[in-house]
Amino acid sequence: MDDLEFDNHACAATGKPRATTGKPRAARPKAKAQAGGERRKAGIRAVKKILKKKTSGKQQKAKPTTTRQASSSSLQNMVATKFLQELGALASKLAAEEREGGSSFARAELRRGRTILLGSDCAGLGSDLVSLVMSLDTASAKTKFVAEADQGKLQWLRAISAHLADETPELEYQDITTRDNRLAPRVHLFVSGAPCPPFSSAGKRGGLSDDRGWLILHSLSYVVWQRPMVAVFENVKGLANARNKALLDAIVKILKDCGYKVYADILNTQEHGLPQSRPRVYVVAMLKDYILPTRKFSFPEPIAMPSLERCLDHQKELPDSNMPDQASGKSAIRNIRKARGRLLAKGSDDVPSSEEVVVDTGCGKNFFSMMIGRSPCLTKARGGQGGYYLLKRKRHMTIYEMGAIQGWDKSWVDILLEANSSCKKLGKAFGDGMSLNVLQRLLPRALYTVNLVNKLPEDHWKNMPKSGRLPRAVYKQKLRRR
Repeated sequence: MDDLEFDNHACAATGKPRATTGKPRAARPKAKAQAGGERRKAGIRAVKKILKKKTSGKQQKAKPTTTRQASSSSLQNMVATKFLQELGALASKLAAEEREGGSSFARAELRRGRTILLGSDCAGLGSDLVSLVMSLDTASAKTKFVAEADQGKLQWLRAISAHLADETPELEYQDITTRDNRLAPRVHLFVSGAPCPPFSSAGKRGGLSDDRGWLILHSLSYVVWQRPMVAVFENVKGLANARNKALLDAIVKILKDCGYKVYADILNTQEHGLPQSRPRVYVVAMLKDYILPTRKFSFPEPIAMPSLERCLDHQKELPDSNMPDQASGKSAIRNIRKARGRLLAKGSDDVPSSEEVVVDTGCGKNFFSMMIGRSPCLTKARGGQGGYYLLKRKRHMTIYEMGAIQGWDKSWVDILLEANSSCKKLGKAFGDGMSLNVLQRLLPRALYTVNLVNKLPEDHWKNMPKSGRLPRAVYKQKLRRR
């Protein structure tokens, strides 16, 4: 309300009439000033009282909503915990029956051969299949089934599968929660990349009280029933922190009860051949009955991180695309100025002239991220906003550059865009996908341990060429053979 309405409202609230003395207006300036002062004071008191009532009323109305939300979250967490406990009891029961020589559940027999059968939950773009195709020399891979709710991702997965494996998945589940795991196909290798936000320190940290947090339990249920030779679970580093450690321990225990040898570690993309800081928890489980005594599994050792320049285009102008430019917003301008200020404070001696400076322009006032010569973790949110800002090039990343720091060759990105031309959606898919370089170094080791491959294939990332665009330089020989 304007000043006049504010004053009238205040007088009405006090119930006091305006002061009058009966004297001519011009002859009583002092009395007028006193009366005006009283009205202002009364108005201020009245407005404070009204505002206080409104504020307290809002708080009283908000309390029941907060209580209901907390109650619902607590209930969902209890149900999930019970589901996990029942899953553990089922694993123990089936394992006991098998030890006694008979089981109430008959699984399909797994036979070793030149073709590795793959099953994938929350399959995304098909990173596991792409990694197998690019890393295996003496065996081929066939996708028996995928579970993916996002229709756009399924489009891309079919396109890349047809290109690299000459076929599409045999079976597609759009809702993992309705899949009957007793009837699902049995595979050699099962990979689960359940959604990360429930366990991420950057999200709401809902854990099992988040609907998406349940999906990892449904993946675990598949393993309990079907017992693939190798099962791999990937998630954010937050799955191993104190808040979620009980869940991770429960998953490992259930896998062990099912007869698996279980290994868990945190692998960072930047330590395995691509310049992106992306730490992820990997749980690798292998059925003891199939492990050869002479073969022992170990996680790949870290290797030197290449320069980010090898993943970037050299042009400064932003190429034509349907990706919005995010460098013009207030927060973006603030973060870019802050980055330049920090670089000036560091001095030229501390910042290599050959390295790009990467800035997260989408973060708020209380958080700032800038890296030199490598990229921060590409998230779904940032992937949909055009990636990160390249300070020297004065632009955001292109869709090809976002794909490159996740291990996707430019030719594959073109194939994906032919299937669905939305760079924004593809950027999001890159942001919540698995890093191909890590999978290519990890999966063959697990397959070799259970004798699904006769020998360990060459580690192309460890022996990458010293020059050339990444990841093309690593894939060049393999792509040429194809």
